[in-house]
Amino acid sequence: MSSSFVLKTTDVDEFRAAVRPVNRDMIVTGCGQFSAAVTRIDAHHLWLQRTREYLPRAWELAIPPTRTAILFSTEPGAAMGWRGVDIAANEVLPAHAGIVGWHTVSAAANWGSMSLPTDRLAEASIALLERDVIPSRDAAALTVPPLALERLRRLHAAAGHLAEAAPEIIDNPDAARGLEHSLTEAMLACLDATCVREDVAARRRHAIIVRRFVAFLERRVGQAVFLPEICKILGVSLRTLHLCCVEQLGVSPKRYLLLRRLQFARQALRTADPATGSVTEVATRYGFWELGRFAVYYRRTFGESPSATLTRPPAT
Repeated sequence: MSSSFVLKTTDVDEFRAAVRPVNRDMIVTGCGQFSAAVTRIDAHHLWLQRTREYLPRAWELAIPPTRTAILFSTEPGAAMGWRGVDIAANEVLPAHAGIVGWHTVSAAANWGSMSLPTDRLAEASIALLERDVIPSRDAAALTVPPLALERLRRLHAAAGHLAEAAPEIIDNPDAARGLEHSLTEAMLACLDATCVREDVAARRRHAIIVRRFVAFLERRVGQAVFLPEICKILGVSLRTLHLCCVEQLGVSPKRYLLLRRLQFARQALRTADPATGSVTEVATRYGFWELGRFAVYYRRTFGESPSATLTRPPAT
C-alpha cells in the first residue's frame, strides 16, 4: 500500500511529528517565526521525504534499526550537517540502520531523504550492480558524480510534485512500484561512490559527549543547571564541551541551554489558561528571573512577545 502526505506549517511540534526518521530532541537555533514544509511518500518498500525549512535548528534523529537511508540537499547550497559532518554540494550523507545522530541546518535549507530496508537495498544492489554498495559504518559522506546526483534530485523532485499535485498517482500500486524502482536505482548510483569521507574517532567521541550532555538535561527538566556542574558530571572541560556542541549541534552549550529553557517556556505559555496563567509564573519556573530580559530573548527568538503567545487562541 502506497501513500503520500504534504504539510505546510508554522507549528514546530506539528512539523516534528511529521518528519521521519524517529526524532527525539529538537531545538530551533535561529530567531524569528518558524515555518516549514514536508512532503512524504511511502511506496511499497521505499520511504521518501522532502523538507523545506526557514530557520536554523538542531535535531536528534534515530534511523530505524532495519533501514538504511541517505540524506542530501535537494537544492545546491543548503547548509546541512549530520553527526558533525557538513555536507558539500556534491555529497550525500549515508545514515546507517540504527544510527542516532544530530541533524543540523544552519540557514534556510531544502533537504531530502530516502530509505529502504537494509536487506532489500543489498538485494537490489547485487541485482543491479552485481555487488553490495552499502557503505561501511565509518563512511561519513559520499562524493557523488554530478550526473548521478542530478538524476537523484530530479526524480526526487518529480515524486514530490506528484504527491502535491496528483496524489492519486502515488496511490496507484503500479505507478508506485515504477517510481520506487527508478528511485532505488538513483539511490544506488549515489551509494556507489569511490570517494568517501570517513568518520573519525574524535567526532565519535564528541557525539557521545553531546549525547550524555542532552541526557543529563532531560533528567533535570525544570531544574536550574549550570555549565560548571555539567562539565564536572560529564568529566570534560568547558572548552571540550563547547567544541563538541558547536560541532554536533551548531551552537554553544550556553546557547543550547538558553534555547531549551525558552522552548519549554513557550510550550507552557501555549498550553496555559490565559485567565489564570501568567508570563511571570512561567518565566520564573524556567529560571528567567529578569522578566524584561526574558521578554527580549523571547521576542528575538520566536518573533512575538510572551504575552501574545499566552493569549493566542489554541490552533484548531
